[in-house]
Amino acid sequence: MLDQLIPLLAAGGIGLAVVLALAALRAVVTKLPPEGRSFMDPPPLLLRPIWAPIHWISVLLGPLLPAWLLELLGARMRQAGLGHRMSAAQMVALCLLVAFPLGSLAGAGVLSITDRPSYALSALFGCGLFGGMLPMLWLRERGAATRKEISRGLPFLIDLLTLCVEAGLNIQGAFQQAVLRGPSGILRHEIQQMMRDVRAGKSRAASMADWATRLGDPAVSRLVGALTHAEATGMNLGPVLRRQADSSRAERFHSAPNWRRSAPR
Repeated sequence: MLDQLIPLLAAGGIGLAVVLALAALRAVVTKLPPEGRSFMDPPPLLLRPIWAPIHWISVLLGPLLPAWLLELLGARMRQAGLGHRMSAAQMVALCLLVAFPLGSLAGAGVLSITDRPSYALSALFGCGLFGGMLPMLWLRERGAATRKEISRGLPFLIDLLTLCVEAGLNIQGAFQQAVLRGPSGILRHEIQQMMRDVRAGKSRAASMADWATRLGDPAVSRLVGALTHAEATGMNLGPVLRRQADSSRAERFHSAPNWRRSAPR
């Protein structure tokens, strides 16, 4: 009789603990502030199915994260085009959300085929660390793709700005035409954000400086510096933009693989 009662009591205790844990989690989640995304773009499509737990973890964990980590991670996210889609705390939450389930499954799987807890613990930490690094690898690859896209699209963007300025538009109108007629991608998206900042009351010079900081590309920084200097001194923007286009195109040419050397003669 007692032997049959003990498993039932144990199962009941585990069930009660699960119910209480879920109730406590629900109470915590309902008290979390809603996410304000009025000045942000939608989150990445891949992360939308799990965005709610990412937000919950980031709100609970965000105040505990060091400022230097948030600043470093935020800079890398801005350069990868994610600065207006998610915060640095949400990226840390994503790492944890991938690490814990993967590590737990690996530890449980090893424990089911061996009676050595040390093996299971090693699998838990190893797979958890690997899972936590997956979002960072994704961020690195996205950053590399963004830099390549900027290098490929910047000469065309400057040519378009040059044509608009020489047709009689000011630089603000030229940027508007670049948004309307330019190809989709990170450059057009960031110009849209720059123009939103201007409409919100920020000066154009400060908005362009923020644009260059977000992208972290030297060619964009030189373009912004040249435009700011030309506007401050009253210079003609057409020749300035043409020099920037030639410089950007030459830089892209020299950074590309020199296929002529390897081509058969």
